[in-house]
Amino acid sequence: MKYFVLLIIFIGFTGSAFALTYEPNISQTFSPYSEEILNGESFAINLHQTVEFDSLKIEFSGIEDSRCPSDVLCVWEGQASLTFLINHNTENQAVTFTTGKVMNAYFGPYEIKLLDIEPYLTSTKDISEEYVATVSILKSKKENIPAPLKQISAGVALVDVKCNDGKHPAYKYNRMMVACVSEGTLEKLIERGWTKNFS
Repeated sequence: MKYFVLLIIFIGFTGSAFALTYEPNISQTFSPYSEEILNGESFAINLHQTVEFDSLKIEFSGIEDSRCPSDVLCVWEGQASLTFLINHNTENQAVTFTTGKVMNAYFGPYEIKLLDIEPYLTSTKDISEEYVATVSILKSKKENIPAPLKQISAGVALVDVKCNDGKHPAYKYNRMMVACVSEGTLEKLIERGWTKNFS
């Protein structure tokens, strides 16, 4: 009987020791954005956060904020420039939004709008890691390609400027210009030396 009691005590200690040291291996996968992003609806995205909409991935990758702090009197109100890295299938692009200037960008059939950026600067607090952008994404049925100047203002490289169907890019590299023209106009511009036939 004594041995039986000792055996029960030994089993009890062993079980409790196992219970204290055992940690279940539970892996948790977190969605990059906890709420569903609706077509055309606004949503918040934190600095360094990535969100997914349809087959589009957007990362708020950086910001340069030269806005006048709210507790300082400035001659110029300043501006904030936000950089977003956009991935669609195998295509990648960096887009820059500048408050008061470039507030929307186009990526295939998607229109991306910057609606707001918070918090506002103060001279007494470091907010470098607290930025939150309010953005909306609108997907249209057909690809909406803006004018070349708007594409360049949004950070698109000169050689990556796209044209609508039936138009061709005409480059003037010595003036860092590109225009979308018809095939006939492109031939005339090549004849006049305004551009070259890069095809």
